[in-house]
Amino acid sequence: SHPVDAFSRARRLLPGDRIRGARLMHRTAWVHERVGHTAAAIRWGNRGLRTLDGLHGRAAARERAGITTTLAAVRRQQGRAADAERL
Repeated sequence: SHPVDAFSRARRLLPGDRIRGARLMHRTAWVHERVGHTAAAIRWGNRGLRTLDGLHGRAAARERAGITTTLAAVRRQQGRAADAERL
């Protein structure tokens, strides 16, 4: 099974856990970034960030930072260093 499919199944098992859901979205973005699917990586990263909207605390901040780092890597990979720096 493809990792993206496994992450999707796992998200369905955690309907109320926004932090874990965002973590799985981050992992989905990371997989897409690794195989060169930059548009999908950005979509999943942004979805993960939206999932964390309104959440505070250490766990939410950690996930937000990880997703932002992945999005910056994708932008840099696209040759968009200025966009990566703004993240």
